[in-house]
Amino acid sequence: MTGYDAAQICTNGHTINRSTRMMPNLNKDHCTKCGQATVTACAACAAPIQGAYYSDGRTSLSTKLSIAPAYCHACGKPYPWTALAIQALSDLLECVAGLSADERRQAIAFVPDLQSETPRTHFAVVKWKLLVGKAKAEIAAGLQKALIDLAVDSVKKLLW
Repeated sequence: MTGYDAAQICTNGHTINRSTRMMPNLNKDHCTKCGQATVTACAACAAPIQGAYYSDGRTSLSTKLSIAPAYCHACGKPYPWTALAIQALSDLLECVAGLSADERRQAIAFVPDLQSETPRTHFAVVKWKLLVGKAKAEIAAGLQKALIDLAVDSVKKLLW
């Protein structure tokens, strides 16, 4: 086999098996960490979730084997765990008394630029800091914790 195997991930984002075809004995119907159902394909387009990469039957160690992808490689739609994390951020932003509805929408709109390197990433970090600065300490801490699960490493360095 040469190419990506399908990964199995629970709907909360816990990686179950990065090699569902090569190692089917590791597959599970439900996550042992949270009990949620597992998936191996994008719900929007049915493309398999990219797992471990194999070349001539040997797995590549360079593949990040424990990190669930945020978006489908085929259609670009968020996976369920990404949608849940974005919803959690949105729910927390509702608790920030100093934000207008427009500022809340802006903060959620910045999330894709905080999840990957884009031309707008630095702007999104600055704007995020300004918006979160309006929150009380406990809400701000919750927002930062929720963002840790979504943000790429370079954004984490800029934020903290």
